[in-house]
Amino acid sequence: MFDILYWILCALGVAVAVWYETSRYTKLTVMGTIAMLCISVVLFAEVAHRSTPSATDVVLVFGVVVKLLDRLVRKAICEPRGWGRNPIVKGVKNER
Repeated sequence: MFDILYWILCALGVAVAVWYETSRYTKLTVMGTIAMLCISVVLFAEVAHRSTPSATDVVLVFGVVVKLLDRLVRKAICEPRGWGRNPIVKGVKNER
């Protein structure tokens, strides 16, 4: 059962990495794209290999997936809505 949950977490990580790469709210550099590709390949390899995970594997995968989800949610959901603040326009006096 623990193995299946780990593989589901890895599959979720692949989906989040691909979503992060293709999202219009997250712009990545070439190195960021390569990093996302590497994360996706490693997580997909974990699912395909179906090895028994150690506690370190679970913690590392959980950390990567949660970090990517946090950044994606903040950029795709919270920032476009503006957090309830007026946008800042450079060169113009911005009042609150």
